Amino acid sequence: MQVNRAHVYDFLLEVKLPGRPAYQVKHKSRAIDWNAFIVEPGVRFKVKVDPGDPQQLVVLEPVTPQQRPESIHKLLAGLERPSDPVKSLKDLQSMLDNGLITPDEYAQKKAEILARL
Repeated sequence: MQVNRAHVYDFLLEVKLPGRPAYQVKHKSRAIDWNAFIVEPGVRFKVKVDPGDPQQLVVLEPVTPQQRPESIHKLLAGLERPSDPVKSLKDLQSMLDNGLITPDEYAQKKAEILARL
């Protein structure tokens, strides 16, 4: 599902509140709303939890601010290029859909991938 051209994902979050045991919450959200460049296991976020229903929460931002790379080239620097151009194009489309790269960066990198064919 998409909302405003951004994919909505189901997340399983582990919530740790002071003085309480950790618990899990299923949360549906657009990760782009979390002010996070990368969402992966182990990333810690600041959240606000509803005191009346601990299963209801709002994800605010990463505990440690993340820096967005200046361009797709820095994002992909040092990464092994997949030999499968179809996978590369799908990954690139996903990055665009999630707001990780601009349409101009997408077009430039897509042209590079297609030129390798």
